[in-house]
Amino acid sequence: MSKTNIFGIEVSDLSPEDLIRTIVDMAKGDTKRKVCTVNLHILNIAYCCPRFRFLLTDADLVFCDGFGALLASCLLGKRLHHRNTLPDWIDGLAEIAGSEKVSFYLLGNEEGVMLKAAQMMSDKHPNLQIVGTHHGFFSKKGPENDLLVSKINDTSPDILFVGMGVPVQEFWIDENIHRLSAKVFFAVGATFRWYSGLEKRAPRWVTDHGFEWLARLTRHPVKLFRRYVIGNPLFFIRFVKTYWLKHGLPSKCNKPVMSDCSENCLFYRG
Repeated sequence: MSKTNIFGIEVSDLSPEDLIRTIVDMAKGDTKRKVCTVNLHILNIAYCCPRFRFLLTDADLVFCDGFGALLASCLLGKRLHHRNTLPDWIDGLAEIAGSEKVSFYLLGNEEGVMLKAAQMMSDKHPNLQIVGTHHGFFSKKGPENDLLVSKINDTSPDILFVGMGVPVQEFWIDENIHRLSAKVFFAVGATFRWYSGLEKRAPRWVTDHGFEWLARLTRHPVKLFRRYVIGNPLFFIRFVKTYWLKHGLPSKCNKPVMSDCSENCLFYRG
């Protein structure tokens, strides 16, 4: 598969069909695999948090989930052709997984959100095995975390979806993958908030033309102001510094492990 390197991260260029096939094949294999996405918000955090950047470079599959990353690839002269926003193709993944006996575990968000998403997905795909759900509001260290790891292992899922927000979900996967029995560890952000209907997406003609961020900003102007109004221009400033002015990527991050890097590294919460 072709790849484009953005801030040291190899982003794979796969059609939705090929992406689904790759993930299902990973889940049927014998090796643990990490799957991540990139958009401008994620790339902003990766730019200035070396540990998070390493987690993305160490992932087995990273794919594009945003028009900003597509634009960055064009500016690099190594254009990505596919933007694979998960709500657009997760039903395709669920359908193939159901037919090939690949099981899911849904972790993240509020418990009600995950239960509703699991029920809706099961109704749409009756052959799919969803072996468990759990909310994302638990202590990421200590006995509560250990209990959750045991609970997940008891169900032996093939794909563990982790939606606890960036970068907490990626850090949690990194710190626990060695003792979890799943085959694929998939960082999915707020996907199941969209899937359950808790968050409403803009019309398809908006999302397909690169303005989903604007629709989200309109709905949540205070919450997402820094992520988009500050974060989008900030990314392209960093892009110019890195690729046109030939500055290196930052090599240090002051934030402790398992914390939200966005406040320190990006000067905004997102």
